[in-house]
This record gives sequence, structure tokens and C-alpha cells, in this order.
Amino acid sequence: MSAAVALLGVLYTLAGVFFAVRLHGRGHGLPVSGASLLAWPLFVPLLTEGPRPSRGPLADRIEQTFDQLRGALQDPAATVVRADLDLTAVQEALHAMDRRLAFVDGLISDSEATETQARLTAARMETVSAIEGLLKEIHDLRLLVGLLALEGEPEVIRVRWQGLVERLQ
Repeated sequence: MSAAVALLGVLYTLAGVFFAVRLHGRGHGLPVSGASLLAWPLFVPLLTEGPRPSRGPLADRIEQTFDQLRGALQDPAATVVRADLDLTAVQEALHAMDRRLAFVDGLISDSEATETQARLTAARMETVSAIEGLLKEIHDLRLLVGLLALEGEPEVIRVRWQGLVERLQ
């Protein structure tokens, strides 16, 4: 009886180690993968769902910029400026560009200096500049919300937003 219990204990522990390694490899943090050592049955859904999207180097800045714009648009003082902007689609497009940057960063760090790497690095810098330019425009839109709350010309935001969306396509 005690040999069977010991065998089950060893198998349970091995399963926990397997889950911890797999979860860590899929991008989950150390607390999640560490907790799976003891409670691995609770973490089965994390292994059966699709891979977690990677975060790019500008992900935090993208989130901050959109949070600030949403905050400005939802402020009661900005009731004049109730623009119907699809923030989520633009935010996701920027995150997709940012994830591609993370992918390219991995390729660049794992390769030797070649002409192709130099071209890839230059293309990466252009993409970073494009994302930063769009984030600056979104920040300016946030400031424009304040100006329009005082002056009352909400169509200006829709026109500028449409131009930003068209550049993303």
C-alpha cells in the first residue's frame, strides 16, 4: 500500500514539473509556473488554450496612450466630444505591429552581422518610428479632446482619427 502511495506521489510531482516547464515555456510568469508544481490539475486550461501573444517592446506605451485617450473621452467634461472611434481596432493593430517587432528582435539577436540583418534592423527602426508617430498623434488627439471640450468642434476628431486609421491599413 505505501509503495503505491509513493508511486502516485512521484507521478503527481512529475506531472507538476512537466506543467511548470510547459507553462513557463509558453510565456507564463514564474508565479504561475511555480504554483503549477503543486496544483497542476488547476492549470490544465492554460496548456489547452492557444499560445499567448508575445508582448513587444512598446506594449506598455501603447496601453498607456490608449488608456489616457479613453479616460479623456469618458470624462464628463468632454460630453461635447462624444466621437464614435473604434479604439480597440487601432490598438490591436499597433499591438500586432509591436509583436512583430518582438519577433524581429529575437531574429536580430540570434544572428551574425550580414547585409540582410542590416536591412532588417533598418526596417525595424522604420516600424518603431511609425508606431511612435502614431502614438504621438493619438496623444495629440487626447489633447484635442480638451480643446474641443472648450470650443465644441467634435468633427475634427473624427476626421483626424479616420486619417490615422487609413494610415494603418
